Amino acid sequence: MQISKFFPVVCAAALSVGFITARADDNPTQAAARAALEETTRNLDTQQVDKAAAEPKAKADQQKAAAELKAKKEADKKTAEQAQAKAKADKAAAEAKAKADQQKAAAELKVKKEAEQAQAKAKVDKAAAEAKAKQTAAEAKAKADQQKAAAELKAKKEAE
Repeated sequence: MQISKFFPVVCAAALSVGFITARADDNPTQAAARAALEETTRNLDTQQVDKAAAEPKAKADQQKAAAELKAKKEADKKTAEQAQAKAKADKAAAEAKAKADQQKAAAELKVKKEAEQAQAKAKVDKAAAEAKAKQTAAEAKAKADQQKAAAELKAKKEAE
């Protein structure tokens, strides 16, 4: 079965004719009412535009203030972090200096003790050397006295 193309064309034409309206000229009262309505519409549009313009501006101001506050908080946080890092670095430097000073003092004390021990040892060695020298001198004198006594005894025996 075939559907005629004529039927849809007639339906479309009938539908289009139903929307077309004929307009007559306005009388003075209608023209005045239409003008007043257009004026009121323009005023409302202007007010809405002003409100619409004011709202984004206020919202933009709020966003700008919020962004500035956030930036300030971030800057304060960064400054606090830098101050904390500087304090930590200063503390570490002070600790390192204190440790180095302590090591230096310990090394100086060690050198001083070693010097004192060396002096004490030198004193002891000197005293020992002097004692040994006195002993050797005493032994040498005793031997010399003994030899002299032996020589005198021998000379006395020979003289007899």
